[in-house]
Amino acid sequence: MKLAVVSLKFLLILAIVTSCRPPQEATDFNLTQGDLKDGDLIKGDLGDDPDKDPRYYGEESFVQNGEAQVSAVDIIWVVDNSGSMKEEQQNLKDNFNSFIKNFLLDGKARYPFKMGVMTTEAYRTNENKDFFQGDNCTSSITNCEMYDLTHQAAERDFAKFEADFKAAVGVGINGSGQEKSLYSAHTMYQRYENWFGGDDTLSIYILISDEQEQSHYVDKDQSKPLLDENGEQYTIEKWASVFQAKKDNASKTRFYPIVRFKPIPGQDGDGDVGNRYEKLASLTGGKRNDIDKPFDDILNGIGTTIINLLDSFLLNGERKIIEQSIVVTVNGVVSKDWVYADKSIKFNNPPADAAKIVIRYEYNQ
Repeated sequence: MKLAVVSLKFLLILAIVTSCRPPQEATDFNLTQGDLKDGDLIKGDLGDDPDKDPRYYGEESFVQNGEAQVSAVDIIWVVDNSGSMKEEQQNLKDNFNSFIKNFLLDGKARYPFKMGVMTTEAYRTNENKDFFQGDNCTSSITNCEMYDLTHQAAERDFAKFEADFKAAVGVGINGSGQEKSLYSAHTMYQRYENWFGGDDTLSIYILISDEQEQSHYVDKDQSKPLLDENGEQYTIEKWASVFQAKKDNASKTRFYPIVRFKPIPGQDGDGDVGNRYEKLASLTGGKRNDIDKPFDDILNGIGTTIINLLDSFLLNGERKIIEQSIVVTVNGVVSKDWVYADKSIKFNNPPADAAKIVIRYEYNQ
């Protein structure tokens, strides 16, 4: 077993996403209405008529620099170790600096972080193919390197930290062709739950594969569905909810797949078959990235997004928030000095410490 963090072999990092779109004021409810409570139905009804479009009132309160904000990040890299991934693994190594530069300022970490690395076949519990295998890792754990991929290690000796990351993600190309990114990540969570941060920590999963996600089936032929204890299949929706349930707010878990969008002609199973990775990213407020595009742009984009998320207020991740309805007040005064993206609010100029922030909006279930 290999873990890329002090006691574990994992690498993780913080994140919080935002955009540049200007905020919009609410239109369907009035800020002066004091009788509205979070979850109240404000438009439509609960019937089957699709034209009635039920809407609900949402209200969330925060304190600047309070406990409601995440303060650290765990970054889990799940790397495909099948025969077609040599070039992509090298691209990840060569462009890692485009990612990590977002987390350091003058040699110091902007936020606490740790990272973990595993393969897409870490679900195979009878094999020692878990965390941080590296190019020289054999079936004997004693021959595998241990890596410290924490913010403390990066501050102490960045050159070594960077070299350790590159060794950790060099998982080889002799692994199974049955890529199960989600099943593998869940297996590692079950084994090393204490390694993961709590509700004050953002969980970022970066999945890198050129082939389809297969965690919803037992066999490679996809003839035997993977079922839970109630006999229900592990669909992408179910997998997303499994990971989101590990936090007090679903918005604190995000997936950023780096995968092939479209299959290469003649290569069976290549690409994001069924758009499973795309759906996973959408459900968790992340983003699907094209593995055939420049890695420096992709990794920089993900890193920037994570830092933005750490600077933001994360809203209820289970709600379909209507952006145009959002109203933000700071100590009772309406503010327009913010941007919204992926269920998070980021202020252009942070409010003073201990300021009370109330965010009101409409949402669909």
